[in-house]
Amino acid sequence: MPLKASVSRASLGSRRPLTLADTKFFEKDADFPKPDKESRAYDVRQFLTATEVFISIFDILGLSAFSVIKNDFQENIKIARTILEKDMSIASLQQVAGSGAPAKLNKAVLSELRNLCFLCKALDDTMPTGAQKPLEPAAAFSASYKKYLQKHHNMVDTSLYSAAIDACPSRESFIQAIGGDSEDLKSRVKALSEILTAMAAPDAFGDKLKWP
Repeated sequence: MPLKASVSRASLGSRRPLTLADTKFFEKDADFPKPDKESRAYDVRQFLTATEVFISIFDILGLSAFSVIKNDFQENIKIARTILEKDMSIASLQQVAGSGAPAKLNKAVLSELRNLCFLCKALDDTMPTGAQKPLEPAAAFSASYKKYLQKHHNMVDTSLYSAAIDACPSRESFIQAIGGDSEDLKSRVKALSEILTAMAAPDAFGDKLKWP
């Protein structure tokens, strides 16, 4: 969906990044859902709650700079929740991906999953768990945007995302903002990656969702 500019370029990066402890990151029910033991399906409502908490990571990247991007994530969550409140029979992400789900719900969740591919990959490249050399946040987010979102955006959207990415803090500042909570963040990135893998499978969104 089209993005709305709420800040000017001049204001980007004007606020000092917070620490994770100053955000909603440690709120209750923040963990991404695990698949059901029998159906292997993921609870869609728990997923939306965890996503809402997870995107508070944007606040430590720069509250002003990333407000437009964060609002994009939040709008998808709002749309999905509004529809789900009226239809309690839809319980899983797999049901949302199915042909029987409302088109507006399918579109909002697919858009959110694409957004999360962008965020998940950028964070993984900034804080790799293996021998991979870590990237500066600006480089990681720029590469991830080009891979996962740019083809779905118009020129205005791309300009807004690019402006925010240009205002990314250094990796040193980002790690300081994470504090001693990097393992928690890495754990959630891993859990999110598993969900994205499942939702990119042929029996879910398939070719509509690119991951990894």
